Amino acid sequence: RLTAEQADYAKQKIALARLIGLPSGQDLILTDAMPYAPLENLTLEQAITLASHNRSDLKAAEAQMHAAELFRKAANAERYPTLGLGADYGVIGINPATSHGTFSVTGQLRFPIWAGGRIHGDIEQADATLQRRRAEYEDLRARVEADVRTAYLDLTAAADQVRVSQSRRELAEDELVQARDRFASGVADTIEVVQAQEAVSSAEQDYIASLSAHNLAKASVARATGQAEKIMRNLLRSQ
Repeated sequence: RLTAEQADYAKQKIALARLIGLPSGQDLILTDAMPYAPLENLTLEQAITLASHNRSDLKAAEAQMHAAELFRKAANAERYPTLGLGADYGVIGINPATSHGTFSVTGQLRFPIWAGGRIHGDIEQADATLQRRRAEYEDLRARVEADVRTAYLDLTAAADQVRVSQSRRELAEDELVQARDRFASGVADTIEVVQAQEAVSSAEQDYIASLSAHNLAKASVARATGQAEKIMRNLLRSQ
């Protein structure tokens, strides 16, 4: 059982490193205690807004969508006429003393009369790319919001589990005190005391597991908002 717990502890540290953006192979040494602290300084709506402004994947999708919009405008602008202007200046003559300046200026106006098919194809391609990028951005934005909401659901469930396990732990400790009192009074045997001690140990393990799940849920909230490295310390510290 100790070996299994040690392996689970190592897995939890790997998960924590991944949540806060550290390499999975980096060894973590947790030096600060992480008591139960309800998440009170970040509401669900604030977390969704924070995620929409800070998630790097969402920013990349938005940049790709804007690039597709510019590509669509550029393809449509191929239909416009273009104006070109050229100029040249130099000197002519037998020798420098008798040379004189010469210059020329030319202008050119081009109309894409015979390129309509190619331009139409470019516009259609740009439209398809823009629609795809918009769909990808909207889908990703919905997934980002879903990530935040899912993390908050896990956080709420973990907080409830912490409160239940904490109440169970207090009840088990009271039962142990009562069992010891009954044993001291001679109305109970050691079996009842041992059973009460086992109940306390089981309740303590449940509390530790629920507390770990609650802290990981808060780390998931930080990761879903795209600010794990910045706000992780504030989320895990006690109020």
